Amino acid sequence: VRAKVLWVTGILTGRLGDSMRATSLLEESLEVWRAVGDKKRIASALSTLGVGAQRQGDYEQASARFEESLPLLRAVGEKQWTAIVLSSLGLIALYQGNHQRARALCEESLALFRDSVDTRGIASVLTNLGMIYLEQGDDAQTARLLEESLALRHEMGDKGGSAHTLAMLG
Repeated sequence: VRAKVLWVTGILTGRLGDSMRATSLLEESLEVWRAVGDKKRIASALSTLGVGAQRQGDYEQASARFEESLPLLRAVGEKQWTAIVLSSLGLIALYQGNHQRARALCEESLALFRDSVDTRGIASVLTNLGMIYLEQGDDAQTARLLEESLALRHEMGDKGGSAHTLAMLG
């Protein structure tokens, strides 16, 4: 129970803007879950720490946390979180200029989101893939991916995501 309270408090503290305190709380929850050997919760804490590091622009730390969580997520069958982590790793690879790795990670993420019929996840990863192809100068593939993402975002009523995707389409 203590670890879960620390984890939830860490998430809420991060949302309130205190990233240092949030990281501390999440690290503490991770220690407790490691001590009891709860793979699912360890993976959740690592993934959450990765998201926090990514938001802070610490891609090295985010990658390390995501990479450590990935085999645990796969082991416990967490397809949705696996897809999220793969997509996050894909974006980090894109930011670091590794387009081939970015594409491979995002394509694997997309397959998992499609399997779970997660429309929001599908739309998000399609946009990420569109950014990758845009960076590579493949305008036709970029347009195809972003148009599919836009259609899904319209279906969901995702105005913010639609605006972002439309801006990328130019």
